[in-house]
Amino acid sequence: MKLFSKDIGMLDNTLPLRMFETVLWFNFVIVILVQIVYVNWYLIFPLVVLLLVYWKIAVFYVPSIQSVKNLEGKIPITNFVISTLRNLDSSLTDYIEWTMHREFDSRLDDRTATRFLVLATSASLGLWLDMITLVFITVIVVTFTMQKAAMQMMGVSFVGLALTLAVNLLGSVRTCLKAYADSHDKLKDVKKMMTIDNMEQEMDDQVLVRVPLGWPKKAEMRFDRLKILDREISFTVAPGTKVGIVGCTSAERKAFIGAIFRLFRAEGQLYIDNIDIQKIYLHHLRVKMSIIPKEPVVFPTTLRNNLDPTDKHNDEKLWTALETVGSESYYNLLDEQLRHEDLDKHQRRLIALARAVLENNKVLVLEDGDDEQLCNLAKLIFSEQTVIGFLRGIDEIKGDWDRVVVLEGDSDIDCCDSVKCDSEKNC
Repeated sequence: MKLFSKDIGMLDNTLPLRMFETVLWFNFVIVILVQIVYVNWYLIFPLVVLLLVYWKIAVFYVPSIQSVKNLEGKIPITNFVISTLRNLDSSLTDYIEWTMHREFDSRLDDRTATRFLVLATSASLGLWLDMITLVFITVIVVTFTMQKAAMQMMGVSFVGLALTLAVNLLGSVRTCLKAYADSHDKLKDVKKMMTIDNMEQEMDDQVLVRVPLGWPKKAEMRFDRLKILDREISFTVAPGTKVGIVGCTSAERKAFIGAIFRLFRAEGQLYIDNIDIQKIYLHHLRVKMSIIPKEPVVFPTTLRNNLDPTDKHNDEKLWTALETVGSESYYNLLDEQLRHEDLDKHQRRLIALARAVLENNKVLVLEDGDDEQLCNLAKLIFSEQTVIGFLRGIDEIKGDWDRVVVLEGDSDIDCCDSVKCDSEKNC
């Protein structure tokens, strides 16, 4: 979302200014060249050669500077610093701070080298353009020197005008070409937006089943050879069961959630109350399930709109939902303005949980099943609903789960029931 907002801001603010600057300097250079030719039309022949050389330099410079800038952007020094600060305690505990120092220095050296390459490329552009322009100025001087009679007829003022205009080319062409290269580089954001705009929309092209009123009533989930990346899984979740899934990588967890909510068309089948979710309307599927994301988003609007975006519930129900999750003390008014940055992760997750309480769906998905406080609260509130949580490892299970599904290898599944995770974790 941040990258998308940045690209939109680039299109709205930066790109029009750079394109306007490119057109402005281009017109300025053309006016200079036309005036030089007007003073002495014999200069049109070296002028044609000059324009061809400028064009060749532009053809070589633009892709070169773009490649160098792309190389600079591929060195993730900022992400490395952020991840280091987040895991600072474990880094100090494991005595790997010197390793982190060396890694940071290596990345910083690479970033500095690529930045120097960008500056060197821009400097070499200016050097070559200035040398070629000086050659053109020399040709102008030699031309007027050889045509003394024409120079006396025109007057010294015209000669001075031609030389002054030619000297102005020294900086104008360089500025015009750099502005053009910058505009061309930022056009890739336009390409991104066009790609997003042309993306295939979600279609209910295979709707074969109309769900009955009140579906799902039991929320029994059956995974039948459902393919999650390289895994093919099959197991059944009984109605009202609290299931923890262990062994998923971050990518597999995202794919698992995407298959449940049908964010993409996965191979295999997932049945909820004996109805294949691939054969029902998307809207009917997604409004019947709730999710607590690992990183919930709080929109910059009122608390009321964050809890009830469709405005279906009255104030009493909203406060009841906040009291149920234990977050009513954080807020004074439902019309209080919220900002994502002002709330910590736990508060944002409680808002998402309160939203799920208002929806009162039969299926709840917890993306971060290792948050013991949130999971215990969710399982207490949704005691009769089906709850699925994603856990890191079998040795790190927190809270009580009715069943734990351990994904091992490519498709093997090991299950254990009635997991009580206190000081000892036994399956």
